[in-house]
Amino acid sequence: MLTVLLNKLMLHKHLTAEECMAALTEMSQRPVTVKAAAFLTLLHTKKETVEELLGFIKKLKESMLPITSQKKCLDIVGTGGDGFNTVNISTLSSLVTASLGVPTAKHGNRSVSSLSGSADFIEALGIPLTISPNQAEQALQEMNFTFLYAPHFHPMLQLFKELRQELGVRTTFNLLGPLLNPAQPHYYVMGVYRQDLLALFATLLTELNVERALVVHSQGLDEISLLGPSDIYEINDREIKKYSLDPKEFGFQYCRIEDLQGGNAEKNKNLILHSLQKSNNPIKNTIILNAGCGLYAAKKAETLAQGIALVKQHLETDHFLQYLEKLIAYCQNIGENHEQLPH
Repeated sequence: MLTVLLNKLMLHKHLTAEECMAALTEMSQRPVTVKAAAFLTLLHTKKETVEELLGFIKKLKESMLPITSQKKCLDIVGTGGDGFNTVNISTLSSLVTASLGVPTAKHGNRSVSSLSGSADFIEALGIPLTISPNQAEQALQEMNFTFLYAPHFHPMLQLFKELRQELGVRTTFNLLGPLLNPAQPHYYVMGVYRQDLLALFATLLTELNVERALVVHSQGLDEISLLGPSDIYEINDREIKKYSLDPKEFGFQYCRIEDLQGGNAEKNKNLILHSLQKSNNPIKNTIILNAGCGLYAAKKAETLAQGIALVKQHLETDHFLQYLEKLIAYCQNIGENHEQLPH
């Protein structure tokens, strides 16, 4: 089967969802092979279609450990891969929305293209990565936040870890991560590292029946930034509209990429926590923008402006840092009572 599909890809022909599911099944039986590497590389080089990615998503969800949330939840997430090594904006923004009462299920992994992935940053804060689905549900219910460490919830995806490391280049799997949240959120702020991915991801989220989402890209970054205007595709109950968000319209000044860059997880933690305690700086203002958009996406604000204003007001107090302290203590407590994950 895989040989037939390789020949199709070499002719730049698109695959059906069923062919992608069959390919994934075959590759999972022998994940570290030349054929598997060739398939993933050729598919990504051709540029994946909505149907191809939906086939991958459907197959990977079959083995996923799901999270059942009693509340509709939000994820603020990016594809990664922009190569700018910015501080962990989406992860901190997720914590801010949770502190404002929005159930937020952050799905992520260790670093792929940066010095600090979302999992590295969460770990630096002192929050355990290895919790069971039941404990994740409990944290989401009681603290409005849970971090879902991708390798624990996607056993099939883990089979390809060695192959992806050996390849050392981006593949289809890099695009899939943001779309595989085990909590299956109703709301998203989803950043993409290339402008041409905006329409693709907006269509995918529509097909996945997401209630409201903002797919965003800003000056090469996979998040809303102060580098200049951000392109946004907004999905509302299967309808898509496009617009631009200019930080200056919300009272913010543009910044340089150097103002948002960090280092390893420990450095990023210190940079972010320090920036939150200052009144006005690029890192804090970028977090305000992204978390404000998160409030709007989760229908906790009627407009983007209202969401941004709510976050700005919230971060002028010490309420967020108090919440973060409580969350870390809570997660460490459930981490000590760790349940075994199903095999």
